[in-house]
Parts: sequence; structure tokens; C-alpha cells
Amino acid sequence: MIKLIALDVDGVIVDSAHEVFVVCQKALEERGEILDDSYEEKFMRGRNFLRTAKDFYGIIKLKDKDFDSMSQEYFNDYVNDHEEESRKMSEDFFAMRKKMQDEDYDKWFSLNRVYPGIADAIKNLSKKFSIVISSTKDFYSIYTFLERVRIDISRENIISKEISENKVDQVKIISERFAANFNEIFFIDDNPEQVKAVKKLGVNVALAGWGYTNERQKQEVREEGITILEKPGEIEKEIKRVNEE
Repeated sequence: MIKLIALDVDGVIVDSAHEVFVVCQKALEERGEILDDSYEEKFMRGRNFLRTAKDFYGIIKLKDKDFDSMSQEYFNDYVNDHEEESRKMSEDFFAMRKKMQDEDYDKWFSLNRVYPGIADAIKNLSKKFSIVISSTKDFYSIYTFLERVRIDISRENIISKEISENKVDQVKIISERFAANFNEIFFIDDNPEQVKAVKKLGVNVALAGWGYTNERQKQEVREEGITILEKPGEIEKEIKRVNEE
């Protein structure tokens, strides 16, 4: 029986695609590089490959490639082949995000939006299940944003990048911290690679179809027999189905 729900943040609770573009843009400006506003639309199409902030390097440097036909494996290999540059991009990204928050938190906050229906879904689900965050986003951004939009998640229920940037490791930590067996956890993420990796632990998983995943990736997930949820209101129904199996 499911007793704990682990939710990703970006692409599941928060649409931060515009925010991360602006932060990347400003981080590059400090290096003397230009990321033109006209690239934002294509940047959004590459957003579905994101696992950690190091992947922003790939989204920016592969801008002449077709993201819609690109595989996650190709993207991962490119980022891994540029480990030092991608790590530096990640460091610059988080430094710029914190700088923007410190200078004008309200302005930074306005770059994000909560997905319709997810706040109500979390509120209803929290009456029956423990809700835990599993995200490679920084703790400060997660906690302060959720607090601002009145989604009640306690600090100890947030597993962020400071703890691990590997979702499989995060879920292992969640299992131990909350005394939940893998088959008692329901994990929701918008990245197919993360969902498939966590599933191998024996965790119940679903893909958030309202996030950044493209249609080709959704088809790959369907072929794996993984459920795709098209809206937050479907979460409870899917958990009920899993519990009845």
C-alpha cells in the first residue's frame, strides 16, 4: 500500500522554465556572453532533458541541434563530455539565482508559476499520505517558493540538491528517513530518465505529463509500461489503482 508520495518540483509543482532561462541569461551576461531573448522558445524545447543544473550547459551549447528528435542519451553524453564547463555553468547558475533573490525576491518569484490544480491536489493528498519533495533544485528556492504559495511541506520533507543530485539516491534516503519500503512510495517526475531509474528500485512511478516532456519521450515511457498523468487531479485515482492491484 502506498503511504508516501515523492514529488519533483520543476515540471511537477512549478513551471520554472522562464525563470531558468532568465537566470541562465544573466549568468552568461556576467561572463560577457549573450543569450538572446529569441532563443527562449527553443530553450523551452530543450528543458525536457534537464536532470541537474549542469544540463543547462547542454541546452545552451546544443542550440543549433533539433531537440525534438534528440535522445536523452545523446544529450547526456554531450554534457558528460564537457564535465568541467557544465559544472561551472551550474555554479554560476545557482550563484546568479541567489543574487536575484537577494536583490528582489518578489521579482524573481514572479518568473515562476504554479501548475493549475497541483496545490489543491497536494492539499487533498496530504490528508492521506506523507508528501515529500525530491528535487535537484536548491533548498532555499524550494522552501521559500512553497511557503509563498501556501503549499505546506515541512523543511525535513524536502530532499534537495544539497543532499544529493541523484534521484535514485534521493529516493533511497527518503525510504530510510521516513521508514517506507520502496513499494510504499509513489514517485512523480516529469523527466522520463528519472522515472525509469527510480522504477528499478521497485518504487511505484508516474510521469507528470503536464511538465516539460515532449511527445516522443512520452511514447518511450508508454512503451516501458509507465503511467502518464495528464493533470494533477489524476494522482489520487492512480494511487487508488495501484493499491487495488
